[in-house]
Amino acid sequence: LETEYTYIDIFEQVAAAYIYGDKLQLLNELGAETLSFKRAPIQGKVWALSLYKKNGYGMAPVPDEIPVDLELRGEKAFGCSGCNNYSAKAVFDEKGNLCFGDLSVTRLKCRDRMDFEKQYLGLIQETAGYSINGTALSLYNRYEDEIMVFL
Repeated sequence: LETEYTYIDIFEQVAAAYIYGDKLQLLNELGAETLSFKRAPIQGKVWALSLYKKNGYGMAPVPDEIPVDLELRGEKAFGCSGCNNYSAKAVFDEKGNLCFGDLSVTRLKCRDRMDFEKQYLGLIQETAGYSINGTALSLYNRYEDEIMVFL
């Protein structure tokens, strides 16, 4: 508990907070940094889709038989959209938001997966931001509605 009390004492001294790139800085009343936190990396991991906003309504689990993933490397996004492979430019702005450019998609036909794939690719195009909470990556639309969760 000693560590927890130390953090509580430090948090009580925080007078300002600033975000610089991927770092959150907490400053005391003299402007000295008391704590800092670095955003968990989004790149370098293959993220498997777990939940998605189904038909514009509530979140639904991805069917087990449909492999959907997202990987980000530099300014490139790519993955499997359930049947086809896709790629797009990944754009990170100065505030740390994320959106995707035009999609390139292979053209295989998977009878039982095309409706899902169309919806997933539409959600990718709607993406306007993200957050990482523990091991989960959430993507948000421009209204800040959560539209997909990857693990």
